[in-house]
Amino acid sequence: MKKLLYLLTGLCLLAGAFTGCEKPNETGEGDGTTNGGGTSTEQTGTLKGTVTDKETGLPLALALVEVTPGEKKTVTDQNGTFAIESLMPGSYMLKVSKLGYKTAESTPVMVQAGKTVNQEIAMEKEQTDLRILNEANEEIEELEVYWGKKTVSFKILNAGADILEWELPVVAAEWVKGFSKESGKLSPGASEKIEVLCVGGPLKDEEAEAVLYIMSNRGNRQLKLMHLNLDAERDLGLKMIAVGGGTFRMGATEEQLNFGAYDEKPVHNVALDGFYIGKYEVTQAQWEAVMGTTIAELRDRLDPTFPLVGVGDNYPIYYVNWYDAVAFCEKLSQLTGKTYRLPTEAEWEYAARGGLYNDGTMYSGSSYIAHVGWYSVNSNGQTHPVGQLGANGLGIYDMTGNVEEWCSDWYGADYYSSSPTVNPQGPTSGSSRVVRGGCWADVGPRVSARSAAAPNNCSNGRGFRVVCSVE
Repeated sequence: MKKLLYLLTGLCLLAGAFTGCEKPNETGEGDGTTNGGGTSTEQTGTLKGTVTDKETGLPLALALVEVTPGEKKTVTDQNGTFAIESLMPGSYMLKVSKLGYKTAESTPVMVQAGKTVNQEIAMEKEQTDLRILNEANEEIEELEVYWGKKTVSFKILNAGADILEWELPVVAAEWVKGFSKESGKLSPGASEKIEVLCVGGPLKDEEAEAVLYIMSNRGNRQLKLMHLNLDAERDLGLKMIAVGGGTFRMGATEEQLNFGAYDEKPVHNVALDGFYIGKYEVTQAQWEAVMGTTIAELRDRLDPTFPLVGVGDNYPIYYVNWYDAVAFCEKLSQLTGKTYRLPTEAEWEYAARGGLYNDGTMYSGSSYIAHVGWYSVNSNGQTHPVGQLGANGLGIYDMTGNVEEWCSDWYGADYYSSSPTVNPQGPTSGSSRVVRGGCWADVGPRVSARSAAAPNNCSNGRGFRVVCSVE
């Protein structure tokens, strides 16, 4: 079994070595007319082809292809294809090996100078008593892994009449941390459940696949783990609300009565394109799943004596500065393939007012603050789980109170006097970033009220929600 482990290690090295990139010729001229040994490419030929499963016809990746005579070898790609170049004219044979399959050999193949010869090779599965099953006791070769799922499981079954001894080697994938059991023995007909311990997920598509080579004294099998891309709603519960594009009056409008501050004036028309915005503020569970840190760790980096004002999966994240919020958006974008960002101040107010469903209320969703927001009177001095009070006309929660929210804009007290009408982005520079919505400690955070904070400032009353552009 140890020899087989060494063979697998060699296969992995070959997979990295044979990427289709040609070694520069020794003359350094790079004109493509000679190989490293000085032989003209017009004097050599190429063997290429596809390796498939004989029963299913499906392509086989990572099959080792060797050519004799000579020492040239390569491995098949994800499409089961291979190419061996710079072969001198003559007769060759191909030998193909892959774990779980019988070694296959081709008939003699004639290679001619300047020509490419195609060779199709079908491999027959090795007879084995080892079976890999899913939870429904169906035989499988692939297993899907969802982002954030701590474990996935499969079963090893002994389908033979003799004792089966099995072993799992180490897997070279950062998100696979180990197994509930790495070796064992099974009586005839017996099975054993194996849990694969997973942490996080791949950041690149090429890291999203891991192959488990399950070896035994009664034959071998392989199981491909396919890590699915992060789906923000499915895996994180990050629900987004569509906000249709439109025009609205921004600033201290009539329903704000006489409470509007000088920086909320003048009232002005703003036209926005459509976008999606978080139904809730980003929660502590969502933050930890994406960024890997807890609310306590965020607090401790500032001062361990600072208070925690609400802890739990569905509580909003706080003690995050503007850069932290942007980093969350960037990593979420990388993991999902979508573009997440902070809302502009104009987008935030438009969504808070209900977008096209604006009902002219002082707060987001009501003129009675206790119906829609946690603030100084009803919060009991802390944050609360998101979505517990009323929503606004778009179905968005907590845009009044709970935690105030970072926006992407620089803050300018007189910006409304010169703001563009269409999709305003805020001033081009500044010392503070816009914060909107008020928090659990505020007296009455109106829908048009503006605030600001230095981008490196953290507070136990400040978090954020995300926006995703309409594609």
